[in-house]
Amino acid sequence: MSLSTSNSEISTRLCATDDATPIVDPPAPIVPVAADATADASGDRRRPWRTIGRDAAIMIVIVALAELVLRVVAPEYGRNLYDHTHTGGAKVTFDSEGCRGPDDPNAPALPMAKMPGELRVLCLGDSMTFGTGIAFEDTWPIQLKGQLQAEDSRPVSVINAGLQGVSLSRLTAAYEQKWLQWHPDVVCLLVSGNMISLATIERTDPGMGPPGQMPAYGATPYTPTAMQRLQDSAAAMESRLCLPTWLSINSQRALYFMGVMDNEVANTQWPFGALLSHGWTQGGLDPDMAPKAWGLFADDLTQLNQACRAHGAALIVAMAPARFELSDSWSDNQKDVPLNRLTINPTAKMAEVCRPIGIPAIDLLAALKQGRMRIAQQTGRTPPLYILFDYTHLDRDGNGIVAQEMARRITGVPRAN
Repeated sequence: MSLSTSNSEISTRLCATDDATPIVDPPAPIVPVAADATADASGDRRRPWRTIGRDAAIMIVIVALAELVLRVVAPEYGRNLYDHTHTGGAKVTFDSEGCRGPDDPNAPALPMAKMPGELRVLCLGDSMTFGTGIAFEDTWPIQLKGQLQAEDSRPVSVINAGLQGVSLSRLTAAYEQKWLQWHPDVVCLLVSGNMISLATIERTDPGMGPPGQMPAYGATPYTPTAMQRLQDSAAAMESRLCLPTWLSINSQRALYFMGVMDNEVANTQWPFGALLSHGWTQGGLDPDMAPKAWGLFADDLTQLNQACRAHGAALIVAMAPARFELSDSWSDNQKDVPLNRLTINPTAKMAEVCRPIGIPAIDLLAALKQGRMRIAQQTGRTPPLYILFDYTHLDRDGNGIVAQEMARRITGVPRAN
């Protein structure tokens, strides 16, 4: 044996088996992955979802708190359902004569025969008399009845014959063809700016038919499809929430303020809306259209007055002002109507129209201003007098002021049996 033999050779020989089978080096040991490393990888995958879930929970809490706050400080935003059976969240029901009436199918109909000494008042008008946006008991005809009954112990009957979107010529037809049989002693007419526009439109728009047609009272037939019922249910559920309406209305306020939305008349040939009665000036709109509309309205008012006088009824007229007429405050002009483009004062114009006909015209503009101050002094709050984000339709307080002014003019009217 050589002394120069290496240690590696000796090691190999010592490890050799008898059959000279070579020995293979053992495999490298498997090192297990640490549990912490696996958890970190799984956590990395879940972390975005945890962030999304946390942010969603925060948003839900914020939205819920905003909804609760609005229900406390501005509950009017949660009464904004307008569909085939509701207006401003109030249910719309009709009596046996097709007029808006109480939600009572067993309510007795008004008999045609009058009781001795009974005062009967017929209230005519469009949606402002019908009561768009408010409950039936808040309309000015019903409040008028309560005020008259409080002042006089004798019987009082009041008929709310207002219809949405109706012209004066059609109301005159309704008086002559329908309401005369109830023998009203007084006919109270509340005029809106929309009625002035309709005096022109119904004479120029063939789709409206000839002027003087008898309007249809009662509910419009409505048979919804399955999809429409689903949409109506969804709208009803959404209307109970304050936040969606708050966001919608305040977005519009911002758009009006920035000039993105405006008050331009969409169709200058048939300019429907309240602004024409104010002598609205606009490119493409005939500047003589507003005076002509007032002239046609005066003709219709003369016919109604003649019909009332022929049957012994006194006619009382009031022009309903727009909210932006009440003050210079932004709160009264939230749609940013450019007042410098208005050339007619409707209250003064109505007095001018009524004077030669011999009809008393109520100055509701002054009455609403005074009534707002009175309510503010009594309650410590300044009432809007108009429904939410609307410069045409009055709320309960505004209707109460109309009723009060009508009652003052009615007092002393002789009562025929």
